[in-house]
Amino acid sequence: MQYGKSKCYIREELKTRGVRHWELAHELDISKQTLVRWLRFELSEDKQLDMLEKTEEIINRKETIIDDQTKERNYCGGVRIVGEDDTH
Repeated sequence: MQYGKSKCYIREELKTRGVRHWELAHELDISKQTLVRWLRFELSEDKQLDMLEKTEEIINRKETIIDDQTKERNYCGGVRIVGEDDTH
């Protein structure tokens, strides 16, 4: 990551990974408005790394929730429901 482009990189990372500003702000224990203000200027390396780590945590949590929901949908009362992809 180029240090001079940190604010653009963080914004693009949030956008491409599907993480909303309020989600990252919540993880950083700041308000959404504070996060938006921070992203107006170049960020210190520590802030960049913290934001990227928190973004990764959010992504992992979302993936876990989606996996759990998928598993729940595929099972009904302990019986596996076979879908179009599971016909083997």
